[in-house]
Amino acid sequence: MSISAQNKAFGVAAILSLVCLGVLYFVSRGEVSRVADQARERIEASVTNSSFDGVLLVNEYNLTELKVEKNGSSIYNYSAPELQSPVASIILPLDNTISSNDVKVSYSLSPSPALKDLLIRVCTAVVSILLSAAFAVSIVSKNNEKDILDMRKAIVDKRYEDLPYEELTQVLTKQEKENSTKLKDALEKVETLETQAAIDPLTGLFNRNMFKRDFTRELTKQTNGTSILGIIRSSSVQDINQSRGYQMGDKYIHDVAEMVNNAIKSFNNAKAYRISGSDFAILIPGGKEEQIMLLNQDLKVQIESFRKDFDFDSICYSGYTLFTNNEREEVIFSRADFALARAQTGPINGYYVQKEDTEGYLQGEMHWRQTVLDIINRKAITLYYQPIRSMNISIRPYFEIYARFFTKDGESLSTESILAAALRHDLLVRLEEMIIESIIAKYRKLQKGSDARFGINLSANALISTSFLLWLERTLLRNADIAPNLVFEIDEQILSSNVMAAERLFSIIGRSHANTSISHFGHGIESFTIYRDLKPNYIKLDPNLCQKFDNDLSSLQFIRMIIEVSHRLGCVVVAEGVESIAQKQHLENLYIDAVQGYVVAKPAELTDEVDLEKEKNGPAPEPRPMYG
Repeated sequence: MSISAQNKAFGVAAILSLVCLGVLYFVSRGEVSRVADQARERIEASVTNSSFDGVLLVNEYNLTELKVEKNGSSIYNYSAPELQSPVASIILPLDNTISSNDVKVSYSLSPSPALKDLLIRVCTAVVSILLSAAFAVSIVSKNNEKDILDMRKAIVDKRYEDLPYEELTQVLTKQEKENSTKLKDALEKVETLETQAAIDPLTGLFNRNMFKRDFTRELTKQTNGTSILGIIRSSSVQDINQSRGYQMGDKYIHDVAEMVNNAIKSFNNAKAYRISGSDFAILIPGGKEEQIMLLNQDLKVQIESFRKDFDFDSICYSGYTLFTNNEREEVIFSRADFALARAQTGPINGYYVQKEDTEGYLQGEMHWRQTVLDIINRKAITLYYQPIRSMNISIRPYFEIYARFFTKDGESLSTESILAAALRHDLLVRLEEMIIESIIAKYRKLQKGSDARFGINLSANALISTSFLLWLERTLLRNADIAPNLVFEIDEQILSSNVMAAERLFSIIGRSHANTSISHFGHGIESFTIYRDLKPNYIKLDPNLCQKFDNDLSSLQFIRMIIEVSHRLGCVVVAEGVESIAQKQHLENLYIDAVQGYVVAKPAELTDEVDLEKEKNGPAPEPRPMYG
């Protein structure tokens, strides 16, 4: 609009300038004509009255030429050096001669004064017109600028109906609707992606990244009051993974997550997160201490139902602390970790609330060290056994022995947590030695002429600890009468991580006439390399292989190949983690040597009244309802 107004203003200025030029021309021409007429009359009068004075006339009328002839002879002749401009003919009169009887006069006026006056007038007029046009344009531009600002504000505020252009209003309104629709769709997609990125796929809870974000936000809030941080640890995940396969372990984690999620539903703004493989976190903004008790009452009811249905003892432990937004993050986590440590060394599936600040990580670890030392000193161990049922009368299966630990009050502790704490504090060798001594002592009590075998699990520590290997060799030699009835189990992945150390361990066990077993066997073709180098007496198939019969024929073929090779080499093949009759039947058709799992028997306490011979030869019990 401003450009259009500017073009119009200067166009009008150009027209006015031309008109003004024409008017000024005719005005100047008229003024020159009057001067020329006066000069003509004066010259005629002076010639007629014989009072002719050429110099006076030239100076008075600024003549450039004056010639007077009488009777054909010149009586006055004046010609100025000024050149006659072509413009002179435009502004000066053409008739510049006077003739009467015997006198002839010719003269020329100078065009310079007239042209100078005309030029000054034209320039003055044009400049005035242009300044007027510029002033008019500035007024229009200011008005347009105000209109533009009003339009811009209307567009920014999305008040399109206030725009002075109906077509523009329609276009912007339509565009706004389209943009709103696109923006809404984009926001929904972003929210979906954020949700997917923030959700743990196994449990459906928020993941660790979301926990960090929410916890940081809670600490930066300006509100007063306390909030609750809880850490819940699934205590049996490692045992389930080893004995029943990773699929059952995943389902166990999923079910614990569901119990945690159900327990927090009655609290406003409470959220649950999966922060590691077996750990969950609970965050309750504005929470009070009494809410922790209510939460755990609900969780305890679910845990009891879960235990009855699936024969689990240790399900999960919980540690809680209260915090405010002016505390440091590491201090809060230190209290929560210490609370979890106290819970895990307390009543089974219990919880603990830590209110006061601790000395951080070291105090929690000191508590764990004292707990492990107390177990070793008191030999606070309970042994459980699970029979391996023979499918072939010509082979000798064994009982796998598990260690469970308990407090001074008789409460069961998480085996996984105790072993991990013992490893951190360099007490695992002493703990394993105490376990093996307890198993050998229990075997002597229960043997009573039976040739049943006991399976003893070894950790990765058995490969790297020279002192343990020396102790083990001396112990087996000292108990040479029962060493042939002991089977030492160790995981295939542990063995494959250090083959030379594995060969040394198997050599010591073999020289003592004890037996060896590779558990969780069958992670791939490379498993046969370990098999060839170590030559075990038993191999126990990974539970995950036995749970894929229905949808994975390659697992079936792999198991068949393992069985065929083992039978040629005289090695007993055991299928562990067998959960159903269908799995057991599949394995029987493959000529498996023995099976272990809930389809045969669940783990039971190894008391002094257990009859090993009866347990070894007795029929398999009816299957119980199984987890998963």
